[in-house]
Amino acid sequence: MKKIFFLFISTLLMSTLSLAEDIIVGELKYMHEGNNTVRCIGFANESSTATSVYIPGYIVYNGTTYQVECVGNYAFRHNQYLKSVRIGYGVQSLLPQVFYDTPNLKEVYLPSSLNALHRGCFGMPYSSKYFTTVAWAIQEYPGDGVNNNKGVDPSAFENALGNTTLYVSTYNARNKSFLKSSWITSNFYNVLQDGSKAYDFADSSWGVTYIVSEPKTGDVQSSTSDYTGKVTIVGLQPGKTVVLLQNNVQDDFNYQYGSTILRYAVADVADYAFNANSLVTKVDVTNVATCIERIGKSAFDGCINLASLSVGASTIDERAFYNTGITLASMNEGTVTVGKNAFGSCTKLYQINIPSTVTELNQDYFWTLPSMKYYSVETENAKYSSDTNGILYDGDKLNLYHCPPKAVSSTSLLSNLPSSLIRIEKHSFHQFGGAGVVIPYGTQVLGDSAFYGSSLKYVKVPSTVRIEGARQFSECKQLIEMNMAMLEPYRQTLGNFITFPFPSGFHARVATPALEDYENTIPWMQMDEGMLTDGGYDVVWNFGGNNGLTVGTILDFKTKKAHIVHVNEDYRNRHTETLVKGDIVIPETLSYWNQTYTVKEICDKAFMDATGLTGITIPNSVNYIGSLAFYNCTGLAEIHSQITNPTSAPLGNNVFYGVNKSTCKLYVPRGTLQLYKNAAQWKDFLNIEEEGGLIGDVNGDGTVNVSDVTALVNMILGVIPKDEQRADVDGNGTVNVSDVTALVNLILGIG
Repeated sequence: MKKIFFLFISTLLMSTLSLAEDIIVGELKYMHEGNNTVRCIGFANESSTATSVYIPGYIVYNGTTYQVECVGNYAFRHNQYLKSVRIGYGVQSLLPQVFYDTPNLKEVYLPSSLNALHRGCFGMPYSSKYFTTVAWAIQEYPGDGVNNNKGVDPSAFENALGNTTLYVSTYNARNKSFLKSSWITSNFYNVLQDGSKAYDFADSSWGVTYIVSEPKTGDVQSSTSDYTGKVTIVGLQPGKTVVLLQNNVQDDFNYQYGSTILRYAVADVADYAFNANSLVTKVDVTNVATCIERIGKSAFDGCINLASLSVGASTIDERAFYNTGITLASMNEGTVTVGKNAFGSCTKLYQINIPSTVTELNQDYFWTLPSMKYYSVETENAKYSSDTNGILYDGDKLNLYHCPPKAVSSTSLLSNLPSSLIRIEKHSFHQFGGAGVVIPYGTQVLGDSAFYGSSLKYVKVPSTVRIEGARQFSECKQLIEMNMAMLEPYRQTLGNFITFPFPSGFHARVATPALEDYENTIPWMQMDEGMLTDGGYDVVWNFGGNNGLTVGTILDFKTKKAHIVHVNEDYRNRHTETLVKGDIVIPETLSYWNQTYTVKEICDKAFMDATGLTGITIPNSVNYIGSLAFYNCTGLAEIHSQITNPTSAPLGNNVFYGVNKSTCKLYVPRGTLQLYKNAAQWKDFLNIEEEGGLIGDVNGDGTVNVSDVTALVNMILGVIPKDEQRADVDGNGTVNVSDVTALVNLILGIG
């Protein structure tokens, strides 16, 4: 029996000690009142110099929700720093001298749940302090004097008030009487209804508490369809885990007069409303059209168990969902601005859906999202875009903002970045998990720390790139091959460009003409094994013609092949460079630094959107023309193909899409007319002629008849000058009587 009694006493004592323990949540300290209630007893740091304090109505501690029933005696007494105090919905009383002798306190905001202001809770020992704002979201005046923890003690603001205005949330039949109370008449210069200062109510059906941020005017009673007032979401009701956003709400907690219920539009979620609340598991909307005005600063910051997020808000403020457990972030139409670190440090987040309405998306922190796989941007969005890899760009795909670390598999080479690309922004490929990246020709800027800490093994950097900042490839410890097409490395700031010492097995392939420059430039001069000069590199080639036409060309040192890779019109227009226009004659070979390269390929989209291009000559050396190579070349009037066998030079998809095939003339080598008329895509041209005109059209009038025989005889006799190309009818390389016979047979249809 003694053992049982001792055990009972021990258990009771331990329980009592547990209840006596202080609770620290955020910057404040609490002590137990009852099983699910606590009182605030001041700052956790007694030396705090904070100038404002928000005392919430509910806190979450070790997974349990507690109501902050009161603020304890002397909790903030003699504080020399406080200027503003806000009490959250749920607090019922302020005990004696809570804020006594706080000489710099100017603003105090009280909730509608507050029923008792005890002696001297905002008092001063002498008349030297004057409030600028006292606001109370009062719904029913608790009466003069404190009786059974309900009422206002006459000395609540003793010596603290001068010509101060008391702001209240509403006038109604239940609280109009307090306007004539001695507490009001003796302390306040004026009383105004202003819901921007005095607000709050709870709506248990939706699991959250609200403040009235924009009150209704006149009497509180209104029709059930009246949403002219606005409210702000400020907290979670006890026992709830889901924050449900909706466009409107009814205040049936505080206002209900028979069948008349006051209704408000939901404006926003307050700053820090759910900060560090581990009970929140989901933020959802009532329908896909839901869009409120704002999700406040750090509203859900630190909600580690928040896993599901569907949200629509015109503004999602900075750190709104920082360090939460969300995996998929879906934003509704109507979202316009997403602030700095709005989804920062969300280590489980793998996809962000961006609607067409977003025009401001702070992406500086996206590199802190290690699990990201995909950005999905609505196609109607003019400011931002994404591609099939899930990469985030601006609307024109000129700037690459972020490539998710897990966008491609660890064995994949990312080689299909858009040719329009100009800038790769800082941290864009931070911790990228793919095997390699080919930066497209024409890209001009590689931002600071662009590939920092990535696991790629191969990278191709074109000659057009300018290095901005440093550490582009720092901590890329698996990088073993870098093809550097830059021809003048000494013009770049490359000191911290890559991790030094170089990763094990690393080698760099550079352009032969630039070898000496690389060997004398940091960090390349520090390579133990030296440079390899068998890599491809690129140059901008001038093919002459109208205004000095320039076309990008990749030269392959190993195979001595050249590939035409023109930078598109959008790029050139934005950089005021010479446009591709007029006629271009592509030669069979190019000479560069005493090396000769054979032109073998016109790459995909090579002349895409070059609307000023009027003529193109394609050499016989070309053995492939890529997809969309002449896409939308609407000004193209002549194509001179020197390819003798079109079937041996395959075409990609839609090579001539957008070219007017009814008016554009296709000139082909003599004797290949029928081959082109039978070849895919070439046969779509309605005007195909063999180079040099019609065979037998000696006088050049476009027809073959007896007058051509006369002209041919006169050429042979020397009466008129010879035109060897038109007069050599039999094609044997000479012009003589045999050509007359061939011409006559051609007219008669013989042979």
